[in-house]
Amino acid sequence: TGNTGGIGSGVYSRGPVELVYSTIADNGNGKQVQTLGGDFTSFGSVIAYAGSSDCLIDGSTTSSYSYDDDGTCGFVDATDVSNGPDPQLAALADNGGATLTRFPGVPLVDQIPSAACHPTETIDQRGAVRPQGEACDIGAVELMRLYVDASASGANTGTSWSDAFVELQDALAVASSGEQVWIAEGTYLADFDVGTDLHTGDTSMSFVIPAGVEVYGGFPAGGGDGTFDARDPSSYATVLSGDLSDDDVGHTNTADNTLIVVIVNDDVVVDGIVVERGFTAGVDGTADGVVYRNVSISDNHDVGMETSGSFTMHDSVLARNENTGAGGAMYVHGEVTLVR
Repeated sequence: TGNTGGIGSGVYSRGPVELVYSTIADNGNGKQVQTLGGDFTSFGSVIAYAGSSDCLIDGSTTSSYSYDDDGTCGFVDATDVSNGPDPQLAALADNGGATLTRFPGVPLVDQIPSAACHPTETIDQRGAVRPQGEACDIGAVELMRLYVDASASGANTGTSWSDAFVELQDALAVASSGEQVWIAEGTYLADFDVGTDLHTGDTSMSFVIPAGVEVYGGFPAGGGDGTFDARDPSSYATVLSGDLSDDDVGHTNTADNTLIVVIVNDDVVVDGIVVERGFTAGVDGTADGVVYRNVSISDNHDVGMETSGSFTMHDSVLARNENTGAGGAMYVHGEVTLVR
């Protein structure tokens, strides 16, 4: 990442090149991978964000489960993605391990079936075991993710769908920047105390999403086939509700509701989630770089969302939020971008 060169800004070779679980990205000027008279082999690797173009290969290419974003690497196997969409690689950061790394984006996650994962390369660049989920990810790093399923009956460790956390608060208590939280359908309440394993009725408790964490709802109970593609928020609603007593009628019986259902921090992603029935707000937070996608914020008693900082919202609905003062749907003390 971040290299420049007249030719072969990432890799230039006069002999064969083999990539296994590699991430080559954001190298400027010359081709990111260039061979002169050597064959090119790639397994489970991503090449993207070229200054010039991804590849110039003077030789044959053999590949599987590989990804480029401009179609120049000769990835033609049925398992490959050639000229694919933005792979959504995260910025180079300290994600644990001996080196800086780049977390894979959604298009790279769980793309290699567990039976097809590389037979000998079984750890990622940080030393984490592959796979972290039901399948291996493309690139140098396995995305760290936690699983939440209100219907789970396993070990309650959050490490797989079968052993998913039953309560979202358990996952948020251990999630850290760069990780994703995948949440199955169901209704989740914020008054769960992770220390006592009890719902307390405490209306001051919120779902606090740590900085840099991405939260995805809309998975079927049990996780379906275990991959991200099993997700369908319109069919498998993931609801974060402030109605602790399950007795709201419109905007009545709300005095015992959670005050603020969700609090966000910097660089959080909230995707495929329903946030409803907060007494003071559905969503609040002083944060920058927040992204909301496919979110429904509805039936909150005071305001749908009140935020300071900056956020972008895509393909979302704010409905039936009630406020006698300013801002029924949203009250923004900062910068907002709304897309569709």
